[in-house]
Amino acid sequence: MNVPRACDRSPGNSPSISRTPPGYLSFLNSPSNFSPLRLEKDDLKDFPPRTLGNLLLSSCPGKKVRLTGPIRGRGAICRDLYSDLRRIKDSNVGCIICCLDDDELEFLGAGWAEYAHAAKQVGIPVYRIPMPEGLTPLSLPTFNCQLDTLIQNYTIRGKTMLVHCRGGVGRAGLVACCWMLKLGLCGWLPDNDPCKGDMPEGQVRKGTLELVEKAILVVRRRRSVKAIETYEQVRFLVDYVEFLRHVGGQGGRKSLSL
Repeated sequence: MNVPRACDRSPGNSPSISRTPPGYLSFLNSPSNFSPLRLEKDDLKDFPPRTLGNLLLSSCPGKKVRLTGPIRGRGAICRDLYSDLRRIKDSNVGCIICCLDDDELEFLGAGWAEYAHAAKQVGIPVYRIPMPEGLTPLSLPTFNCQLDTLIQNYTIRGKTMLVHCRGGVGRAGLVACCWMLKLGLCGWLPDNDPCKGDMPEGQVRKGTLELVEKAILVVRRRRSVKAIETYEQVRFLVDYVEFLRHVGGQGGRKSLSL
C-alpha cells in the first residue's frame, strides 16, 4: 500500500514528519484551515501548547482471506496478528477501535479470544464498536458517548488512536468522519442556519449537508475514494450532525467542538 506520512504540527514550530505503518492513515496533517479553534492570540497566552492526538485507519490486524487463491483478481492476504499489533504499538498508538463483531473477526482469521490475548500481551487497549458490514452503530446516542470517552481519554491528551474494520474504508471511515465532526475539524454549522424546528421529511439543512460532504471528502482524499460505502452510512452522518446540533444548541458549536 502507499503510505501517507503523518505530520504533527506544534504551535510556533515547523511540522515534524514521522513515518506511519503501511495501510494506516493520518488525519491531523490536514491544512490549517481545518482548525476547530477560533481564538485570538491573546486568548491563548494562559494555555500551554497542546497537540491533539491523531487518528489512523487500518484494515483488520491479522486478516487472512482468499488463502486458496485469487478471487476476481484479488490475491490472498495472510497477516500475522501479533506482528501487526506490535507495529501498531510501536507507532505510538494509544488504543485500537475495532468495528467488527466476533463472527466477522473469526471469519477473518483473527478470532476475538486470540485478538484480545495478543492485544493484552502487546499492551494496547481495544475498544469495540461493532457494526454490520456496510452499516452503522445501532444507537446514535450510545455511539456519541463512546466517541466522547475516546476523545477525552486519548485525542485531547495528545494520544493517537487507530480505528479498523475489515478493510479500513467503510465503517472505519464512518468513525473517522464522526471524530472530525465532533472536533470541528471540518468547520462549524453556520449561525444563520437555525436549529429549531424539524425539516420536512426527505429534506436536509444546507449547513448539515455541507459539513457531511466536507468530512466525506477528507476521508476519501486521505484514505480511499471508496470510503463511506453506503447510503446508510451517509444518512448516519447527517443524523449525527443533527444530533450534535440539538445537543449543542444554536449553531451546534458546543458539541461540535467539545
